[in-house]
Amino acid sequence: DENHIDADAVAAAALVPHDRDLTASMPDASPAEDLKHLAVREHADLLVLGPATDTPVGKIRIGATCRGVLHGAPCPVLVPPRGYADHALTRPDRIGLAYDGSPEAERVLEYAVRLAASADAWLEIVQAIDLTGLPTVPDRPRQEHVASVLAGVQSRLDTLAAGLDVPANAHVVEGPVQHVLGELAARVDLLVCGSRSWGPTTRIALGGVAERLMQHASCPVLVVPREGVLPLPARASVPRLL
Repeated sequence: DENHIDADAVAAAALVPHDRDLTASMPDASPAEDLKHLAVREHADLLVLGPATDTPVGKIRIGATCRGVLHGAPCPVLVPPRGYADHALTRPDRIGLAYDGSPEAERVLEYAVRLAASADAWLEIVQAIDLTGLPTVPDRPRQEHVASVLAGVQSRLDTLAAGLDVPANAHVVEGPVQHVLGELAARVDLLVCGSRSWGPTTRIALGGVAERLMQHASCPVLVVPREGVLPLPARASVPRLL
């Protein structure tokens, strides 16, 4: 239902303040490249993809398009869950941020802080760590070693959150990254993450996780590209549908 997909995209676009907004339904030929070219041509601040349909073909198509768009996107990319227009918000009260301590994560953090400030929203920062492959330490019980690693990360996150200019909390969660971030998406109004990152501890490519979140998360997912200008004007305007 293309009209329903467009409604979901337009509703989700209202979550991100902008002077100009580009939302687009899926083109027929070379979707990813067409969308990126359109975003460049229109000097877009935000590229909004319609959510996946309920059919296997639809999910495959949106997955391939997400991968293509995220690779070299000229601006942040936003994907809402299907049916989002039925319960859409005009602004997010709580924004979730996937964080891993990498240089890219610092850039995404800066964007998320500006977004939270413009929306007067609470920022929840989560660092997921999968310690299933954590090396053992001689003469030290594994449980004690795991607790030490998590405590060290949590201490750094506490310092990080305390230094932000917006109300925020931050915590480390042990477990598979996709599962942890899926749980975060279930309790926030908007989830922000980077397009690709190799964390010093997680050693997991967040790009693949971001793609899966875009297909399955219960809230809109905003992915910040690795490069490019990330404007965030203070006031929002009515989104334009192309």
